[in-house]
Formats: sequence, C-alpha cells, structure tokens
Amino acid sequence: SRVTWISQLGVEYLILMHGFTTAEGLFELSLTCAPPPAPAINDDCVNAIAVAPGVYTGSTQANNDDGDSSCGTADNSPSVWYSYTATNDWLLRAQTCGGVTSYNSVISIHTGCPGVDANEVACNDNSCGVQSLAQVQMVVGTTYYIRVSGNSGAAGAFTLTIQVVDPTAFVGPDV
Repeated sequence: SRVTWISQLGVEYLILMHGFTTAEGLFELSLTCAPPPAPAINDDCVNAIAVAPGVYTGSTQANNDDGDSSCGTADNSPSVWYSYTATNDWLLRAQTCGGVTSYNSVISIHTGCPGVDANEVACNDNSCGVQSLAQVQMVVGTTYYIRVSGNSGAAGAFTLTIQVVDPTAFVGPDV
C-alpha cells in the first residue's frame, strides 16, 4: 500500500497499519518527505497572468489564500489569478466545467487587487456539478481579475476556459 498527502507544519499525523480482514504479520514502514511543489507564479492577484479567450490548465495545490469570494466557502482556499482587459462590452465567461478540474472549484471575478468582496462583480460555486461558471457584462477598458479557488479549502488541478460572448448573438427560447 502507498499513501501520499501534503503535510502541514506543526500537525501530528498518526499512521495505522493493519492487515486485510484478520490478517496479521510483520511489516516494513517507509516514510519519504519531499519539499512541496512551488506556488504558481500567479499565486497572488498582483501577479495575475493576462489571458485571452482560450483554455488554460493549472493547479491551486501549492498556493496560498489570496482574496475573498462571496460564494462557496472560498475565503481560506488556495487560489490562482488571471486577468482580462475588455476590448468590447460583451460577456466575460470563466469556467472550470469539463476538462481536468479535480476538486470543488469556485470562480470569482473582481475589478481590482486585492480581490475582495467590495470589488467582486461575479462569483459562482457549483454551476455544473461541483465545477463553476462565472460571467460578467464587461465595460471596455476595464481589467477583470479572475480568481480560481476551491470550496472549503479544496485545491487541485483545473482547466479554466475563458470566453468572450456577444450577448446579442444568443438564440434560444424566450424565458
């Protein structure tokens, strides 16, 4: 058997060894400690990576908690940041739906750093299962900061899709 986890400084971990059903006998326990992965370059809002519409992969696993969100329980969750500067008044849509997102994600969109509730313009948790989709009506020239985080401290690999959508092009049923 093998188990892997990211340990936290100052936390005591207890390891239980046992056999299948009633099996018993000698065992050898081997522990290996490796340094944690380095945080992403866009770990903080001020280091947000400028993006264009497209698909981006990353991880929040080794990052710190930078920012707040009004939805989910994401205020104490590791996060990464992206930025998009509006060139039109269309919709900016950011989502973790589909792809390799491996945890309960939360997406919030802000108009400034640090990303806090006061400058949040959109937030979503669980739009598509436990994945998220947030969108905002853009204003030309405004820079939007997109925070990818997790619910209740969740972290992991994600796929982020950034779309710019013409709201007048939508054809669908009347609501």
